[in-house]
Amino acid sequence: METRICGWSGCDCLIDKINPKTQRPFFYCELHIGLRKKHKRTFYMKNRENHNKDALNRYHKLRKAVVDLYGNKCNCCGEDEYMFLALDHVDGGGKSHRNQRGSYGVYKDAIESYDPNRFQILCHNCNMAKGLYGECPHKKLANLQEN
Repeated sequence: METRICGWSGCDCLIDKINPKTQRPFFYCELHIGLRKKHKRTFYMKNRENHNKDALNRYHKLRKAVVDLYGNKCNCCGEDEYMFLALDHVDGGGKSHRNQRGSYGVYKDAIESYDPNRFQILCHNCNMAKGLYGECPHKKLANLQEN
């Protein structure tokens, strides 16, 4: 088993306990794990506003990159106002994907895999209609006009 020295400054304890989440040795000894958690919580509370602002900026930057990558407009009605656009899973399964990876993870997957057969951009109206009724009214109208 791998052993490590505690990461707390000045502590030379050897650590051989395994973290059940990461399956690797803990980085801090038992004495300093609690202190580290307390330190992180205190730091977060002092800097929460900046942390949240930075996280929101990262999220919007990633969302913008996804919308740009997949065409900047609704694949159904052509709406191109950025605030009205959403990422859609072509064959469904968006809710379970979001539950597994979170919204940020879904956007990262959409960029890393770039698969227009799996993801597309729809406006919120078309996306909701597709989710609720199985098909957007624009598609139904187009099918009726073709027949």
